[in-house]
Amino acid sequence: MFPTRSFDRRMLEARADELGVWERLDVYPGADEVPCALLARALRPETVPVWVRYSGVGGAGAEMLYEDRPAGELVRAHLRAAGCVLADGPADAAFILAVNTPGTRQVHRQPDFGTVDTPHRHLPAFVDAVRADLRAGRPVSVADIAYPNGAEARLWTLMQGLPLAELAGFSAWNTAGNTLGSAVAFGKLAALVTDRAGHAGTLLSRLVDDVLYQGEVRSLLRAELGQPSPFDLGPQLHAANRRLPQLMNPRVQAVWERHFAGRGLSLELGEARLAWPRLFTGVFPMSVRSASGDGAPPSPGDRPKG
Repeated sequence: MFPTRSFDRRMLEARADELGVWERLDVYPGADEVPCALLARALRPETVPVWVRYSGVGGAGAEMLYEDRPAGELVRAHLRAAGCVLADGPADAAFILAVNTPGTRQVHRQPDFGTVDTPHRHLPAFVDAVRADLRAGRPVSVADIAYPNGAEARLWTLMQGLPLAELAGFSAWNTAGNTLGSAVAFGKLAALVTDRAGHAGTLLSRLVDDVLYQGEVRSLLRAELGQPSPFDLGPQLHAANRRLPQLMNPRVQAVWERHFAGRGLSLELGEARLAWPRLFTGVFPMSVRSASGDGAPPSPGDRPKG
């Protein structure tokens, strides 16, 4: 939690009371995902009902590290920002938002059996529910907020039995707010998708960055480099950029072969690199094309995040 930011929020809300502008204003935790919410509103302006599935029955009460409210209130805020409301049931929903929450509270390092992977949730049942939704033809967007800054390894292992290419969206990056805003936008816009290659490339880019790099390769690369500061690699930047494609490309290709191959699409990988002399932000160029030769533009993996 950040008390200063929470205080700033309360001051902004008080000012909104004075000015009487609540019908044109919303204040909630988030930042980098805001363009996703705005695009979701612009491209599909109608209000969309959403059914939320949590990985535990008390998932809505889980505490987040970088937000001033529990997971359930954070979900409601991001749904509202994108023009969505809670549905009465899965059959009434335009899409399913599957949210992997920590048992009681987020922490940085995984696995954590004290507050994240606890009896307060049951990941196998959560994955079973996602599988059932996909089989029923419901669009599913997964938001993995169990840990910040990358996907949960155990969830990723359990999801290998799912047809991941059929997901409407997946997100597990940076803060819980960043992840949720992206996943909600994926879900709301799923009904508008006509470019299969473009969607596959965008979905794969999230799996590559959030799961393969942030959740696995980033720590491996730092260990190989001798645990340098993650904020400034200095002269080790060149060594990192030489090693990064060797660690990433086989992993990306394996995910492609297991989950995306055989669907009339092809994958072309570019040279993975770091956006700046720090480990937090990688750039993973890729292009997914249809068998007919029609190509999607370079995926969002080509553009560094701040």
